Amino acid sequence: MTLLEVSGLRVTYPQGFRRPDFNAVNGVDLEIGEGETIGLVGESGSGKSTIGNAVLGLAPVSGGSIRFDGKDISKAKPRQRRLLSEHMQVVFQDPYGSLNPSRTIGQTLAEPLRVHRDLSPTATRSEVSAMLERVGLRDSDAQRYPAAFSGGQRQRIAVARALMVRPKLVVCDEAVSALDLSTQAQVLNLLKDLQAEMGMSILFISHDLAVVRYMSSRIVVLYRGEVMERGTTRDIYASPTHPYTQKLVAAAPIPDPDRRTMQT
Repeated sequence: MTLLEVSGLRVTYPQGFRRPDFNAVNGVDLEIGEGETIGLVGESGSGKSTIGNAVLGLAPVSGGSIRFDGKDISKAKPRQRRLLSEHMQVVFQDPYGSLNPSRTIGQTLAEPLRVHRDLSPTATRSEVSAMLERVGLRDSDAQRYPAAFSGGQRQRIAVARALMVRPKLVVCDEAVSALDLSTQAQVLNLLKDLQAEMGMSILFISHDLAVVRYMSSRIVVLYRGEVMERGTTRDIYASPTHPYTQKLVAAAPIPDPDRRTMQT
């Protein structure tokens, strides 16, 4: 069953007096099924993050439509967006920048529960503790601040926060690009394990085709705001048809099966 359907999406930005609008995204179609991971891949400026932001309501939709769970959310009002945040969450590239340095990890993870769940303080602490354990951290970490953690640990915390209310869709926008290869592998495996456990869909955005290949069942290739090619991960890698996709595949490193099987 389709969870997210993007049809003819356009996102444009004004560039000033007598200059034409900039088409950041121009007529993009994609869909994500329940429990599926779709990869958006392209170089910087291809529009992939803009698509993710449009889905999340962080970028204006100039044309086309975005349907989530059967409902058009292209022009969702602030109140509707607050309700949607229970079902849509995001993991950004910079975990430190997305975590409030003045709040403990426990406070950060409890916030989505405070907004979307009517739980007692005891039940909230129990949920926070359970989620910290799921992402490979300790219950005592709830009392610590973001600065006390490594980059990989902070990204685990960002994943935990996104999953606290068990959303239907998680947008991962370059979620591992700031991490070293070993830590990337750990976080990617964590996402896969949690997806298997919770059943959420993932829109996985990255410039790294090898990472997208590992995470996604289908891939959409973008260039300058337009779709160049789409298909299953196997087909995109085995027989890319568009010259741009062929260049991306040729430039992608071949993973060492012993070093990059994404073992935790």
